[in-house]
Amino acid sequence: MILSKYIKTFICLLVIYTGLMFLTFLLPNFNLEKNINIAHQMYATDGPYPATIKGFPQTQIDNFTDLEIMAPRMLATDSAIHHAMDMDNYARYWHGYAVVLKPLLSFFEMKDIRLIYNTVVIFLLCYTSYSIATSVNKTSSIAFILSMAAMHVEIFGLSLQISNMFIVMMLFIIFICRNKTALIYSNNIIPLYFFILGSVINFIDLLTAPVASLSIPLIIIILFLYEAKATFISSIKTTILSSISWGLGYGLTWVAKWLIASAILGQNVFLNAIQSMFFRTVGNENYPIHRIDTILNNFTAMFYSEYMLIALAVVLLMAIILKSHISLSLSLPLLFISLIPYIWYTILSNHSQIHTFFTYRAQGGTFMIFLIMLAAIIRPNSFNFRK
Repeated sequence: MILSKYIKTFICLLVIYTGLMFLTFLLPNFNLEKNINIAHQMYATDGPYPATIKGFPQTQIDNFTDLEIMAPRMLATDSAIHHAMDMDNYARYWHGYAVVLKPLLSFFEMKDIRLIYNTVVIFLLCYTSYSIATSVNKTSSIAFILSMAAMHVEIFGLSLQISNMFIVMMLFIIFICRNKTALIYSNNIIPLYFFILGSVINFIDLLTAPVASLSIPLIIIILFLYEAKATFISSIKTTILSSISWGLGYGLTWVAKWLIASAILGQNVFLNAIQSMFFRTVGNENYPIHRIDTILNNFTAMFYSEYMLIALAVVLLMAIILKSHISLSLSLPLLFISLIPYIWYTILSNHSQIHTFFTYRAQGGTFMIFLIMLAAIIRPNSFNFRK
């Protein structure tokens, strides 16, 4: 029964994704070609990865992806269905961002689109923070805001490829906050929602920091269960099943794209994708893998010092020891969630090693957990939940 629900949901999602991509490239181009040329000029002027704050690589904008990969691929060079699946020899990704980007780029220049994105990000940041404050508590809302600040949310609107994933993540958090009661009393549905989330993230994302979309909403879910006095087993079960479901949604959607594109294009997209994934996980002679360095580099990009690793470990350890202040049904699930980005860095070491300036954001959930646990230790009454 549960499996059939997942299968039906997955098939529906694939039909929607394929249909949306096809319809997107049936749309007329209007000023698309002109605006793509302007995007090329922006790239020539600003460069591939300009930093908004000099000396802080964490504030680099990914112009290369926005202006040289995403924008040019909005102009179909062949039939709509062929281009939707091939995307100019970039078939291993869904490129679902095109559903929004192509209509926008048909009428607006990239600078205007970035202004639109910035407005959306600011609005969602405020509304998400408000939703967390009213459905969980103010402490958790502040922790969310500070974690977004640590990920330099101020540049999200200037980098479309970074902001797409976080926009979906914030929409999902708003959704779960609005459906809090239903989720608490029907928590068997939670893993299915995370399956859908993982799938949607794979559809729109280009491998930025996708696990942040798992960890941050999952923190909110665990706080819901903690407020409802869920058992330790229930909280751990929800954490593990939701994480696995998110991973399955993300991974299966990716593999499905390779298979669908191979069938439509008549070429072995699957082989090309596997070769790319092999490079992303094990590297090559030019890019040898250094997993420990990769984890440390991403950690210091987020926390600014290796010494923060000690502080983080101490806070989490104290949270587990001080059972009178913090229940194990809260501290242990959060400890598990805090480790998710480092599992990701270990698996996709090459990608996380090369692109530290944006992959460090995968630790957004870890930063949020650090703040929540610190607040719970210093002020135990900060988790007197709203009734």
